[in-house]
Amino acid sequence: MPALNYNGSCLCGSVQYQISGDVLRFYHCHCSRCRKMNGTGHATHIMVKANTVILGLPCGMVV
Repeated sequence: MPALNYNGSCLCGSVQYQISGDVLRFYHCHCSRCRKMNGTGHATHIMVKANTVILGLPCGMVV
């Protein structure tokens, strides 16, 4: 099976990312900390291998 590619960005589009490979775990957390952090009823998380993530940051942006 070929590797899957996922692309996304922050809401304003300044930070972009690409994930190439398999998602190891995908889940929704409903704990109070995740609900408070997101202002919603849950937070969505995915777990992938670190070497499958490429971040595209604007020049001069400090991480």
